[in-house]
Amino acid sequence: AGLTTIHVTHDQTEAAMLADRIAVMIGGRIRQTGTPEEIFNSPADAEIAEFVGTENILEGIVVSNEGGLATIEVGVHVVEAVSGYSAGEHVRVCLRPEDVFVSVGAVASEIERGDRDHRESSVRNAFHGTVTQMMPYGALTRVKIDCEVVVVALITKQSTAAMGLTAGSSVCVSFKAAAVHVIR
Repeated sequence: AGLTTIHVTHDQTEAAMLADRIAVMIGGRIRQTGTPEEIFNSPADAEIAEFVGTENILEGIVVSNEGGLATIEVGVHVVEAVSGYSAGEHVRVCLRPEDVFVSVGAVASEIERGDRDHRESSVRNAFHGTVTQMMPYGALTRVKIDCEVVVVALITKQSTAAMGLTAGSSVCVSFKAAAVHVIR
């Protein structure tokens, strides 16, 4: 009740659970302050994004922006993201691994061939890829997928088993436009 404390930790889960506000310090300098949600979902730059666990940081260029929905070329792919950046701007697309959906078989095909405006899902981005690595990550599995750009997903061990995922599996990775954070 009205008591302010400063807690120093290297444990990001602990910081997210305990803090009302977080200050990210890198190289002895405070680089960003904000609520846990702001820090983890809207990092100020690529170094902070990496520091807070955003494993998917992809270089791109904005092709268009219609009412805050940007279309961004990322290698051979097009990503739709909620963003204020304008056509021609070079950006980085940041996506947390827990925001990446992985699917196989008919579901993957349906997502990939779906008309973005008439899809049965709110997911706006989908890439075909091949699982290159799977690593245990506590109760989850960290899955690395080669989609001509590398995408990392965190999925439950139950989902991994149910889909029969192994290195070499053909999959579809998908994610919502609102899950993408765009930075310079």
